Amino acid sequence: MLKKVAVPFIGLLILLGVWEFSSQFFHSLLFILPAPSDIFTTLWESNDRLFFHTLVTFKEMAGGFLLALGIAFPLAWTMIRFKTSRLLLQPFFITIQCLPMFTLAPIMVIWFGWSYTAIVIPTALMIFFPLTLNIYQGLRSTPQELLDFFRSNQATPFQTLLKLRLPFATSHIFAGFRISAAIAGIGAVAGEWAGAEHGLGILMLESRRNADLEICFAALFCLTTMSLLLYSIVLGCERWFITRKKWKVRFAWRRISFKKRRFAFACFLVGTLLTGLVSCQNKSHHSTRLLLDWLPNPNHVPLYAGIDKGYFAEEGIFLKLQKMHDSGCGISYLTSRQADLLINHMPSIFKACERGAELKIVGLLVKQPVRTRLADSLEVALKLSDGLVIIAKQDARPPSAKKPSKISSDGWTDQIYSERYACPIHTEVSLPELSPRLFSFNSPYG
Repeated sequence: MLKKVAVPFIGLLILLGVWEFSSQFFHSLLFILPAPSDIFTTLWESNDRLFFHTLVTFKEMAGGFLLALGIAFPLAWTMIRFKTSRLLLQPFFITIQCLPMFTLAPIMVIWFGWSYTAIVIPTALMIFFPLTLNIYQGLRSTPQELLDFFRSNQATPFQTLLKLRLPFATSHIFAGFRISAAIAGIGAVAGEWAGAEHGLGILMLESRRNADLEICFAALFCLTTMSLLLYSIVLGCERWFITRKKWKVRFAWRRISFKKRRFAFACFLVGTLLTGLVSCQNKSHHSTRLLLDWLPNPNHVPLYAGIDKGYFAEEGIFLKLQKMHDSGCGISYLTSRQADLLINHMPSIFKACERGAELKIVGLLVKQPVRTRLADSLEVALKLSDGLVIIAKQDARPPSAKKPSKISSDGWTDQIYSERYACPIHTEVSLPELSPRLFSFNSPYG
């Protein structure tokens, strides 16, 4: 037992050591593969943030698993009872499995809105196929002579299922549970990337776009750890069930009539199905939903400032901002009534209107490009400061590069610029007014 634990542990330590050495001595890897020490430091410093997103993703994984379980058991039992249904359902299962969940997630947002349900359904569809087939194969693995014995003693189909087929299908059912626990996180992340505000998938996407790979790898570590934990729980339950010599039924359960047992089993399946579909996000029917064109950025500062200062509320507008990670889906969400307002580029709006979309432009958020506004801001600063301006510049090198630099601890440094043709620090150093002869090689003055 010790050898089984020590060998993988030593191998993991060697891998982490090589990883740490490569990240510290090859600085080009810092924006590709951050050092494990930086990742674990981020895990400790941002534990509350990571725990919040991990809890959101766990709820989505649990909801998808329960929804898939509530559908898989009845369908597997239907394929066992009716051979014709197997011919109809198996091609349907294969077709669903061939569809990438990343493409279905935006459609779920259009159908169900920005809700918990839109994320749970892609998660359930991803784990539905292996779970259903494993349950079906398990129920089918019952020896035929035992089935004939139960049939000769006039056992009902439900009695045969509960007392014969399920005990023989235990190993197959738990095999499906293990596969579902391992891939449920992938389905949850796929759903989050299309229609979620929080979750590990959203955290990984935003941190990757912000070049904060430490947070991205920390979120990936949380997702992997959670999947491994669920897998271990399923594996432990499987060993507990299989090592038992026989199934023990409580005496109170034996006194319940057959009709009540069947009703209780049906209620369990219906309750499981409803639990997976219940939305944990309360929709506000009085708020105005504004869909951003991308992740929050400086172009959206007036909107966030207006909400924070209460300007919209004073006018009776309860604005709710919805960030989006794929700007190409914004018009579809707007036309399907999943948003009331949309920030988008003008060419896309015109093309959609030409194709028959009923859209109306109500205002302009950005009238000038960012470069023009920066130039105007610089001119105003020079005018107010009598020709001097201080520009804060962020160093491109990461702080962990450990190269000598005069930058501050937060990675920013101030640089002074002047339009007086003189050094703002050493006032004795100055230049005459610029003229063409200063740059002429043929002029002795130049």
